[in-house]
Amino acid sequence: MSSLVRHAGDPRDPRQPAAGAPATPRASGRRGHGATFVTRLLTAALTFLAALAPPARAQDFAPASASGPQPGADALLERALPDAASHFAFESSVTRWLALPALGTRASAAELAAGAARFAIGLAQTGDPELGWTSVALGAGAACADAGGALRVLARHDRDAGAIGSGRLARGGGLEAGAGAWIEPSPGVTLWASAPQFATAGEPPPLARPLELGVRVREGEASAWASVLAPNAGDGERAAGVSLAAGPLELWIEGRDAPLRASVGARIRARALVVETRIDAHPVLGETSRLALAWRPEAHARTRRHRAAAPPAKAAAP
Repeated sequence: MSSLVRHAGDPRDPRQPAAGAPATPRASGRRGHGATFVTRLLTAALTFLAALAPPARAQDFAPASASGPQPGADALLERALPDAASHFAFESSVTRWLALPALGTRASAAELAAGAARFAIGLAQTGDPELGWTSVALGAGAACADAGGALRVLARHDRDAGAIGSGRLARGGGLEAGAGAWIEPSPGVTLWASAPQFATAGEPPPLARPLELGVRVREGEASAWASVLAPNAGDGERAAGVSLAAGPLELWIEGRDAPLRASVGARIRARALVVETRIDAHPVLGETSRLALAWRPEAHARTRRHRAAAPPAKAAAP
């Protein structure tokens, strides 16, 4: 798998295209002091582990959304950031890295919630059979109205017959584990920390995924966020973005440095069906594009609750 990436470049390297992800408001509710304390403690632990861990690489389930916590199975599998409002979701996505047909990822994933618990499983394939690899990921965690955290585990193996038949992990595949957490210390403000890999085994994975810390502020249908990647990816990387929603449509734009580049995306809902798209531009290596199709019944339920909560229109005066 590493030979394919060496020819194509590293989309998560700070000198190359970013990949990541728009804002989704967290459900309001009474603050759970115990849950908030545990999540703060987990965030501090993630920072410590990321400082000790060597640079790690992967992005097989990259969501077609903006940075931070997002609804859907891909966000849980890729960032270990569970969504508070999720109940069940199934999604499929296609990513073309750097506009190279030989460097594409096809992924499918499902998410299930049981009370506060969140679980996700996914399967992805990247590249051609001769040079590509297959990945299987599991995610598990918990989320409430103002806090959430999860763990992720991913196994990757080369697709060529020689690597699969070798039976040796170090020659044909690898394992990785990571964690993430988010909290909402006050209404409309979300803080998150995501360390997708703090432990690896076998062959090093293909794309850099260091610790990410971020904050998002939401006011009505608009939001703004900023994040920073840990320096162990090189010189570090900073990002900032804004989003605006109107009915079933949400649009967002995000900028990153080193080098300066931009990402744009959209999400549109039609009852329980959700379509998301994202394009990452790069001044040298070209575009990375993603398209995701998801079935999320909770998206339709949130829309109905929002309409039901809206005050009735006043009757016109005679």
